[in-house]
Amino acid sequence: MPAEVVVVKRSRHRAFAVLRLAPAWLRSLWIAAWRNRGKALEADPFPLLAADSLPRLTRRPEVVFSHEGVHRCVGCNLCVRVCPSRCLVLETTPTDGPADGRGGEAHDVRVSGFGLLGERCIGCGVCARACPEDALEMRPVAAAALAPLSFHAVETDLLSTEGARG
Repeated sequence: MPAEVVVVKRSRHRAFAVLRLAPAWLRSLWIAAWRNRGKALEADPFPLLAADSLPRLTRRPEVVFSHEGVHRCVGCNLCVRVCPSRCLVLETTPTDGPADGRGGEAHDVRVSGFGLLGERCIGCGVCARACPEDALEMRPVAAAALAPLSFHAVETDLLSTEGARG
């Protein structure tokens, strides 16, 4: 037999910890029931969604068009850079003169495509606030947009009027 034998003893205090805490737990339940007697308790169907966060989940950025059908985007790419979910895609082509046709200062790029990866968009509105030309607006979307998300990235062209409205 070895000279040193390790004996493992289990603490008896841990086994009875639940029994020591049970009276305090039952007392807190009784006090809560006594305070709410006669009141109907309603469960929140969406406990993880705060009431003020729900409208943000139903908004998506859309490009603002003028009465002539010309968009305000000048291709500065600021909205794409500040987007936390990286859901905006901006395609530009180089030009020689003013790209917007408004006769303002000359821009070297013309916006040829502006897309939104709707599955990634969290509706925070950072892109619309960062746009210096106010070319983006956060607008509510239909209830179908709250359907369960898939893992397929679908790009919506925001420059076409069909893509902007659905």
